[in-house]
Amino acid sequence: MKSKRFYRRVIRPFKNNLIYLFARALIWYLNLISRQKALRFGALGGRILFRLLKRTRIKTIRNIQKGLSSSIADASDIALDCFISAGKNLVDSIRMASRSGQEVLKLIEIRGLEHFVSLYEQGSGIIVITGHLGCFEMVPAFFTYSGYKVAVIAREMYDPRLDRRLLSNRERAGIKVIEARNSPKTLLRLLRQGYAVGFLMDLESRAVSCKRVNFLNHWVKVPVGPVKLAIHSGLPMLPMNIYRKPDDRFVLEVHPPMQIIPGNDREEQLRANMDIALKALEKMIRAKPSEWVWMNSKWDDFSA
Repeated sequence: MKSKRFYRRVIRPFKNNLIYLFARALIWYLNLISRQKALRFGALGGRILFRLLKRTRIKTIRNIQKGLSSSIADASDIALDCFISAGKNLVDSIRMASRSGQEVLKLIEIRGLEHFVSLYEQGSGIIVITGHLGCFEMVPAFFTYSGYKVAVIAREMYDPRLDRRLLSNRERAGIKVIEARNSPKTLLRLLRQGYAVGFLMDLESRAVSCKRVNFLNHWVKVPVGPVKLAIHSGLPMLPMNIYRKPDDRFVLEVHPPMQIIPGNDREEQLRANMDIALKALEKMIRAKPSEWVWMNSKWDDFSA
């Protein structure tokens, strides 16, 4: 009991302070050097962590094998690329806050913009669904810098100082940030005001209601909020994803909107619409598997 109290009062704050100081130094350094050097730094960091974090490496490879039904050799290659991509995406997310809108827009090639514009011009708001795919922080930034009203649902980080910094970075880009614990009425009000509201619905969060579903060949819990909001509002869900090209620019893909499946039974309707939303996410992940955060999945918590 005393050891747990000592950890909470002394060890944990000390560890969090070290992480915070390291994060501040890293942010300063990555903004000081050129993007090319920063990306090489991020890629190297990803490679090093892949070798050092044995348990995470094994878990990532196993998750990829399960999710993609791939061989261990293919899964190992994808896992390494996943760590490298995560390092480079972290670099671009950090640097984005200190770059102008024009600099950010020059990095992104948009495909399927007509799907977004068609819904946005109706003025009823848009429910955007995506996942932790690629440099996902770039997605809302692209639309705000292009002149659209955008809000995102944010989960609190373990350190309030890092949380405030991330909030500041997003707001600097013109993104409206809504805490995950906020009432659905807040989201409905934003939709009525014509906002595009973005949700990450591929990983479980304790801050929101989640449902156990079959996703990438395994049973996991994922947020149900965006689907419930779509059913309640009658609005379609608009899937998006972003991925990195070989030249380190990005492609942002906007897919056709998915209309809500009607139903008399609420539970069955929720299940049916969760299924189409997750199938859209699966398709995006399978197309660019090294862009997803396989190391963060919680598949080990459930049995199929």
